[in-house]
Amino acid sequence: PPVDVQVTHTVSHGSLQAQVRWNKSIDFEEESLTRRGYLLNLYNSGEEDMPAVIEEFTWDEMEKTLRFDSSLSWNTKFSLQTFIGDHKSQETEFMELFSDTIELSPPDFVTAKNIVINDTLASVIEWDTLKNIEEFEGLGVSITVWTKNDTKLRSVIIP
Repeated sequence: PPVDVQVTHTVSHGSLQAQVRWNKSIDFEEESLTRRGYLLNLYNSGEEDMPAVIEEFTWDEMEKTLRFDSSLSWNTKFSLQTFIGDHKSQETEFMELFSDTIELSPPDFVTAKNIVINDTLASVIEWDTLKNIEEFEGLGVSITVWTKNDTKLRSVIIP
C-alpha cells in the first residue's frame, strides 16, 4: 500500500477541506504498460466492511482534496491501496478524514433566561462560540430541551 499518508485540513471559502497525500511504496520501470495506480476507499461511520465510495488515481497522482459536505460525514474514514493490473495491495490502516481536525466540545458559558415576548413566556439561550475554531459550513450547535424526568422534548440544530 502507499506510505507516508498525511491529512492536512484547511478552511477555504467557508468549507472545511481535507487534503490527503501519500507516497509510492514501490517503483516501476517507466516503460511498463501495466495499468497501475491507487484506490482511495471512503467509509461511512460504522460501515467499515465495505467502502461507500472508491476513487481511482493514476500512478503519478498522489493527493486528493475532499470537502466536508452532506456526502462526506464528520466520521468518514478512509484507506488507500496500490493496484497493478487486477491485483490490489492490502489497505492502509483506517484514518479519520475530518473528525480528528478539531475536538467538537459543547459551547462555553451557556446561559438561559426566561422573558415575556408579546404575552408569551420564552426562554433565551445564549452561549460563547468556540473562539479557536475557524467557522465552516456544517459547523453548528445542537440544542436539546429535556424535562425534569429526562424526557426529550425537542432538538434543534443551529448552523
